[in-house]
Amino acid sequence: MKRTGLVVFVLIMVGMLITNPLTEDYVEWAAGELKKDQNKLIEIGIDLAVVPYLSAKTDRSNWYIFSLYRTQSFDGSIITTVGVMNQFIVISGSDL
Repeated sequence: MKRTGLVVFVLIMVGMLITNPLTEDYVEWAAGELKKDQNKLIEIGIDLAVVPYLSAKTDRSNWYIFSLYRTQSFDGSIITTVGVMNQFIVISGSDL
């Protein structure tokens, strides 16, 4: 029984390692969150201005099974997001 639990644990960890999102995944997700309920003109502005800003102002800490993203917003505050299993959860700062 202990061996089965260990195998399941290892499989979960390997799955988390494989699905640890990259910075590009985070930027794509954040831009998508900002585009929600916007008109086409604003969506174009987000693609042209905000996506490069997010790429430049985001630092990623890779913990192998998850990543922490810290993004400096326009007003200077820091938004911290956890990326795990190709999902993103904002843990501090403003909601995107």
